[in-house]
Amino acid sequence: MTFLHKAAALAAHDVWFPGFHATLARVSATEWANAEECYALQSDRLLTMIRFALRRVPYYRRTAAHIGVDPEDIETLFDVAKLPIVTREDVSRQRMDFLPDGRWLPSDRDCTTSGTSGTPLRYRLSRSDRAIGLALMYRGWGYAGYRVGDGVVVLAGSSLGAKHGQWHRRLGYPLRNMVKLSAFDMTDKSLDLYIEQINRMKPMFIRGYPGAVQVLANRVHCRRISVWQPRAVFTTSEILLPAMRERISGAFGCPVFDGYGLNDGGVSAYECESHSGLHIDTERSLLQVVDEQGRPLMQGTGRIVATTLTNYAMPLIRYDTGDLAEVDQGSCPCGRTRTLLKRICGRSTDILVTPEGKLVHGWFFVFLFRDLSQHVQEFRVVQESIRELSILVIPAEEFHQSVLAKLREAISELSPGWVVRIQTVQALPHTVGDKMKFVESKIGDGGTR
Repeated sequence: MTFLHKAAALAAHDVWFPGFHATLARVSATEWANAEECYALQSDRLLTMIRFALRRVPYYRRTAAHIGVDPEDIETLFDVAKLPIVTREDVSRQRMDFLPDGRWLPSDRDCTTSGTSGTPLRYRLSRSDRAIGLALMYRGWGYAGYRVGDGVVVLAGSSLGAKHGQWHRRLGYPLRNMVKLSAFDMTDKSLDLYIEQINRMKPMFIRGYPGAVQVLANRVHCRRISVWQPRAVFTTSEILLPAMRERISGAFGCPVFDGYGLNDGGVSAYECESHSGLHIDTERSLLQVVDEQGRPLMQGTGRIVATTLTNYAMPLIRYDTGDLAEVDQGSCPCGRTRTLLKRICGRSTDILVTPEGKLVHGWFFVFLFRDLSQHVQEFRVVQESIRELSILVIPAEEFHQSVLAKLREAISELSPGWVVRIQTVQALPHTVGDKMKFVESKIGDGGTR
């Protein structure tokens, strides 16, 4: 990393988020904080946020009055259980009631979830909350040695890309010394170009969806070619299976560090050098794994619920993220005291194969439907054969038949050879734990060639 890259990256962050350098310094200083220090900071922020929400947010004010909870009744982290769990459907259906009275700041940003459950959600983040989230991500990458300005190649979709983003995204990638490669158009030719670009750029890190990075790793293995060995590979947004970790690590000659994060709930967790689980961040959100009765678990598997601690633009308290995870209060060999997520359950997406031979990451459809979230409540895409796609959609109130034409047009641009069947339905099939594979291939593992 050159001094120029580091200086440009830090300057760019301070333009987007005034005071970001100080924010990063604060979260970096608490990396090795003991459990008592983490608990104290989290408790202070939680009590302040809940009292704010019960007084200023219509949904929570109404809920508290209905169940007889006063803001002063919330005194510890455990008291948050006095409030009911909020679902994604609750927030989507009553979105305006989750916005604080009298708050409208131009720096607050409207966002939409990726829709990994098939149901995109519109929510709002404050600038300071976004800054803390970014600082925590950099701290998590720092477990593998990352420093702001280090070269990173990103193999992912539009959520991490710059093609259609705001000006700061378009400029942000080069200023942050990052290069974005598409996970939505992985032909043999493009994969070879990606490998050439990695060899030319010599990035210190690679980041991407596990499925997409595995496809690239398979290409390296298949061709038996040399590829630049970065310091580490970061994976995100999906389940990282052991076989995927082994394949990626073998191809790039470096360890793989997994991560978990949801901006709507403010939760994040990152894997350290001990690879014993993902350390849960405590500065931005209270992440709890709960049983079927909503009781927090110290050990075991349950639903992840989140309470935002720094997002005053749209507070979410005991928000059901829709993910399942195994939690562990045990210590990590690295010495960091934060609670570990041992594994995330139910966040996988298939790789699809077009008749033209392209490998298409399932998140292509996630982002496609996210842009249509006002028209479609939920969706499911199944590749029945090389040439056939079946799509089920649950229409929203603003649905119009023209939406189906837009879907066909977007898919045809990606692959004119696909025959697409679209059906509107009232409900979608779910599996164990109410989780559904929203993009599925029935033709085998498209990522193994």
